[in-house]
Amino acid sequence: MNKRISLALLRMFLNLCVLCASVSSALSFSSVCFGQTEKPEWCKNLPRPEYKSLEQVPLNDPWFEVYKVAPATFAIYEPHQAEEVISYLVVGTKQALLFDTGMGIGNIKAIAARLTSRPIVVLNSHTHDDHVGGNWQFPFIYGMDTAFTRANAKGSHEDAQAEIAQDQICGALPKGFDPAKYSTKPWKISLFVHNGFKVNLGGRTLKIKTTPGHTPDAISLIDRANSLPFTGDTSYSSEIWL
Repeated sequence: MNKRISLALLRMFLNLCVLCASVSSALSFSSVCFGQTEKPEWCKNLPRPEYKSLEQVPLNDPWFEVYKVAPATFAIYEPHQAEEVISYLVVGTKQALLFDTGMGIGNIKAIAARLTSRPIVVLNSHTHDDHVGGNWQFPFIYGMDTAFTRANAKGSHEDAQAEIAQDQICGALPKGFDPAKYSTKPWKISLFVHNGFKVNLGGRTLKIKTTPGHTPDAISLIDRANSLPFTGDTSYSSEIWL
């Protein structure tokens, strides 16, 4: 084959690959270019069969799924990212507590507002970026008094970017989401809390139990009256770094 034609074909091939990668990044991170798989392996079995027994709340949001797991208790699930983060909204008669705020990719504040009209306080099971992504949206946040917590409250761009790598996303990102600008935004700790601290929601009390290991600031919550524990990543169905 003529060398000039070969070079022209090579340039065309490379340009097509760049175009394919650009469209993939801008739209869904799941499109493919010349032989890459369309879906990451972890997301081929969605939805998870264990959720079929739960009552799903039909909010028709493209990023979140919401399940009512107990009276006035909602699991806010993010199935389209590899961490598959679940945040919990626990509602009392005076206020509600949001235990984790997820990735910060979808608008978790808007979801919570559709589930309760009570004022919402935020408490994180730990402060890895996939659990504090929506913290910045809320005016009142409890935080553990650790150097790890204070450092993570400053936000992070690099860690957030790693969460939207091609193999981390299943399907399309939300409309209007800009991957290039994605970061964990800084958030302000309103009140430092500690082991044994009780959060009174009105007719419902949650007690903090420190469970460090996965992170120095990892905690669990105990709703003793309703026999409900909330553990974050302390209790995990697969391997977990401790």
